Amino acid sequence: MSVDTIKQIMRDYREIVNPRNKTVGSVLKHYRVDKGLTLEEVSESSCSVSYLSKVENNKLVPSDKILDKLLKRLGLTTKVFEYEKKDTKYIDEILELGYVPNKLINNAKNKNDYQSKIIKFAYTLLNQEKIEAATSLKNDLLEYYTFFNDDELAFYIYLIMCKLYVLEKYENVVLIHHEINVIYDKITLKMKAEVLALKALYRLERFGEATNFLKTIIERLYNYNKVSDINKIKQYELSTYVRFNNTDDVTGEIENLKNNPDINFDYVWFNHYFYFKKDYEKAYTHIKKIYEENEHFYIYYIITLDKTNKLDQLKKVLDKKLFDNLKSSYYLVERFINVKHFNKHLFDKVKKELLRTDIITNEFFVIKYIYIELIKEHKSKFLYKEAFEILTKLLNQYKKRSSIILYK
Repeated sequence: MSVDTIKQIMRDYREIVNPRNKTVGSVLKHYRVDKGLTLEEVSESSCSVSYLSKVENNKLVPSDKILDKLLKRLGLTTKVFEYEKKDTKYIDEILELGYVPNKLINNAKNKNDYQSKIIKFAYTLLNQEKIEAATSLKNDLLEYYTFFNDDELAFYIYLIMCKLYVLEKYENVVLIHHEINVIYDKITLKMKAEVLALKALYRLERFGEATNFLKTIIERLYNYNKVSDINKIKQYELSTYVRFNNTDDVTGEIENLKNNPDINFDYVWFNHYFYFKKDYEKAYTHIKKIYEENEHFYIYYIITLDKTNKLDQLKKVLDKKLFDNLKSSYYLVERFINVKHFNKHLFDKVKKELLRTDIITNEFFVIKYIYIELIKEHKSKFLYKEAFEILTKLLNQYKKRSSIILYK
């Protein structure tokens, strides 16, 4: 789902279908879709199909006589136009846990009302991590957003943010957060979305913007005792700090945070030696301790093995297939390193995939790594024109990062 689509939803919601001022058309459409009826079936003997279509799209207000017939056809009364306070405690429960509890999904499984559909969407995304199935449910819910209240719409968009984050579309995560911030009501939801947007800025390596954004949200996180979120943010913050500061300063910062259980200090030291010192041997001593913990550490591990030319270890770890379902950009890195050292005859085929890296992911360290490696590879073969074209792509990425401000 594009940012433009989200903007359109937000415009519609604020200007037309906010439940505090919901229209006749949005209500009729909601119940028609909910009951699985077509325009033809509802308009039969009441009005024309085009007339009902205009009513549903808020281009026409039906006469009392026609409205009465349409309501009867849908089995409704005029009470449906009254403001209804909805129970959205299920949203708080999901956000607090970070997943959908069994009692909620079991209750929603065989139901087709839109709240049950929201719960199924959340379950598929947060519990099962099935992106394709979640996409289908997300699209299905587009038929119902006109009947959401503020909390439901915000939660729906938050789930879309989560999905985009998994798909490595980090710029969209931040931009969508801007769009929906105006309707956030529940503080738990607001903070969850803010933390997700902050993590996206770090993934983009938009460090200055991340620092500014962190200043605006950190007090609220402390006020609401969101200790786990604060500690996770400290991991991002410290891992960034060590990239740009000398070892003595890094040692001091680590000493201040040594009791934080959510900081992986081997990863922190890895970042310092890998980026600031460019001492890949020392970076290796830290990343080798943790590379099996998650796919992010794993990718850095095989990159470090490549840089230190530890080919025997590299082959062993690639053969082990630690992670069967790497995210798209990490799969490209793994595939490139494998081809570079062990299947060189596949290079031309893989090169075509690698040239699409900036489309596949917003994760900047992956984009940088792959394009720099491709440039080196082409130069080694005296393919200077191709190397220049890839360098231009990389420079365009840097230019984009300096010209588009995601957070002020």
